[in-house]
Amino acid sequence: MVLDPGVYNSGGADLGLTGVLTLNAHGNSCAVFIFQASSTLTINVGSSVVLENGAKADHVFWTVASSATLDGSGSFKGNILVHTAITLITGEGVVEGRLLAGGSITLDTNTVEAYQCYTPTPTPTASATPSPTATP
Repeated sequence: MVLDPGVYNSGGADLGLTGVLTLNAHGNSCAVFIFQASSTLTINVGSSVVLENGAKADHVFWTVASSATLDGSGSFKGNILVHTAITLITGEGVVEGRLLAGGSITLDTNTVEAYQCYTPTPTPTASATPSPTATP
């Protein structure tokens, strides 16, 4: 499934991800994706979130009313904010983002990576080239 920037609400149901979810920013590096789960978020084995065309992990938010479970071996992107608990099940999966819970966060040999924040490239300044001097 491919989604554009916006707010997505589970409509009172649990939110689950199976397979690949592609978030397409359409060249807008400021594009924001917000996912709201009324109860739980479950990321199933082998599932992944792919960012393309300028989408950034720091602009992806998963808000969850209860708890989130990430079943290892996938590639997950974004910030998970839950009321109760986050559990990452053992696996080869990688989370690029933040895990924030009002209760507990349980990790078991998982990898959580901080995303690369945007750092502006310094603008080069003009420099004067010395003019050649004549020698007598």
